Amino acid sequence: MESTLEKINSPNHYTDGGIETIDYIKAKMSEQSFKDYCRGHVLKYASRAGKKEGNSELQDIQKVIKFAQYWQDAIVGEKASLPEIGEDYEKS
Repeated sequence: MESTLEKINSPNHYTDGGIETIDYIKAKMSEQSFKDYCRGHVLKYASRAGKKEGNSELQDIQKVIKFAQYWQDAIVGEKASLPEIGEDYEKS
């Protein structure tokens, strides 16, 4: 059985076929379209947090954070950790 983090970060049903679905989606979209896709998912999961049967509020907030990270990565252009409040993002 998948752990809660596996359900958020890399669920089995999104890795079928040897590629993460998010990687395939990103490869097929323009950079701006992918950022908009991530923004939409942030709004979706934030709006439904704690309201969808079978999903805890915590799971939905973790999904918000995951899609915000994808969005941030698209802006920064590479994997980056979240800065402290008030810090700027820096490319490594």
